[in-house]
Amino acid sequence: MSTEAPEVSTTPDVSTPGPGFRVLLTMTVRAGREAEFETAWRKVAESVTARPGNAGHWLMRDAAEPSVYYLGSDWRDEAAFRAFERDRSETGPGAHRDLFQPLRTSGAIATMHVIGHTSRRTGEA
Repeated sequence: MSTEAPEVSTTPDVSTPGPGFRVLLTMTVRAGREAEFETAWRKVAESVTARPGNAGHWLMRDAAEPSVYYLGSDWRDEAAFRAFERDRSETGPGAHRDLFQPLRTSGAIATMHVIGHTSRRTGEA
């Protein structure tokens, strides 16, 4: 087992693709509608990931509160995310909100710039 500390990057490396902007949505889902919410997320997830500048999209469920979900999305930069937000098409965020609205009791969004990243080297577990 290696005792070396993981490599730490504190400056952007344009030679290695990686997210520069992260979005985290927090949603509290109506009791008993969790499975329906997860199905709705699966329905729209591919359209988010297919957007220019999107590096990935995740659905996470709170370990202590089973009705609380986190939707994470990584973007090349803030401009790519804002372009997605302005889309008024049937695959844009407005359509996603319409799909989720009846399933949730609350929601919040946090946006952030990624300023540092650590990861294991390839092949390490």
